[in-house]
Amino acid sequence: MLKAYEKRPPLSQGALLRLMVGDFDEYHRPYDAYNISAPFTNCGDMYIAVRTEPRDKEHRTTTKFFRSKHDVWVEDPEMPTFTLQDPTITRIAYDLVLGGVKTYPLATGGIGYQMEFYKGRTLSTLERFAVGPEHMKGIRLVELPDGKIGVFTRPQGVVNGINYAKGQICYTEIDTLEYLSPATITQAKRISLHFTNGEWGGANEAHVLADRQLGILCHIAKLDDAGGKNYYAGIFTMDPETRVATNMHIIATRDDFPSVPNKRPDEVNIIYPGGLKDNGDGTVDLYAGLGDTSAGKICIPNPFTPQNKLPHAA
Repeated sequence: MLKAYEKRPPLSQGALLRLMVGDFDEYHRPYDAYNISAPFTNCGDMYIAVRTEPRDKEHRTTTKFFRSKHDVWVEDPEMPTFTLQDPTITRIAYDLVLGGVKTYPLATGGIGYQMEFYKGRTLSTLERFAVGPEHMKGIRLVELPDGKIGVFTRPQGVVNGINYAKGQICYTEIDTLEYLSPATITQAKRISLHFTNGEWGGANEAHVLADRQLGILCHIAKLDDAGGKNYYAGIFTMDPETRVATNMHIIATRDDFPSVPNKRPDEVNIIYPGGLKDNGDGTVDLYAGLGDTSAGKICIPNPFTPQNKLPHAA
């Protein structure tokens, strides 16, 4: 997939997001701010969810909300904060739904993790309503045209006798958010999309397209010969009835953005896609985390085919 992407016409260079914290500008923040969500509305204002943490303390993470103010994003101290990594925001019916990764120490040593989910009409009213299975990230939700909820999952290792290696994408559906639980999540079946040997990935955001196909923003990852991690932003489409996925390809790489510091030496080539925002003119903005320290956006041609274009964001 990377070779195919490199043969395409180059994109215009992406830009770093200006994330402001109190009196600190974007160059002197007291913490790293990265792995962002796509913009969303809350009480009439535009926000993004942002993962924040000290450079050398990955497990002291806080998800904070930044409000759009002209050409910058400013931390809103009046909004709640959550001890979650890699926040994702979607809207189910009338509720905002926040998902993120909760980490915790294991009795045997090391760090465990699972996803937590919160819902509410506004950010100020978010309350926890569900958790995912232990040792699973990459759970994403999408409201379907019939009112059901599509659930993308990313199991790793051996689960129920199936080896998912470093991570494969699975899918299931539930009737309402009340049915979201570890039991229902682990019932998800692997979709027809398969990664090659040494690759892994997961869904980062899902949209219902114009013809009721699902358009999925995803990350595609692999280790290079030196053991370094490489993460790319990709998309694919899926028929929710047949669970057949098609048209998976890379839409952006780390080289499409300005240089930023990397959290660790093995993370030189990290882009973590957060979401897509339709511009209504045949292009979309991709919002992404960079190097596990920073965040950026890049304007790209709508990655879905004309009949499967992304619905214009309200």
